[in-house]
Amino acid sequence: MLIAERDGEIVGGALAFRACGAVKIEVIALAPEARRSGIGRELIERIEVEAMRVGARQLYLGGATAENRGLYWRLGFSERRSLMQKAIQRHRRAPD
Repeated sequence: MLIAERDGEIVGGALAFRACGAVKIEVIALAPEARRSGIGRELIERIEVEAMRVGARQLYLGGATAENRGLYWRLGFSERRSLMQKAIQRHRRAPD
């Protein structure tokens, strides 16, 4: 679980878990005023770093809406029906 704060207020969060060699992003939620500020991107990137650290080979999420699908595409996810997925690049090294 990750929490995003701005000026001491919680403005977003994410919940992800490991499942069979992958990491599933269960929820990413942002307060309306925090959208389009880079917080969603940062949350996903932090999840990806942690996924690399634990040896996952793929990230996936379900239920992407038309409103947020563009963000996921820009971050390298591809779509397969309602499932968005991204292979984790092996050549990237997660920070210690």
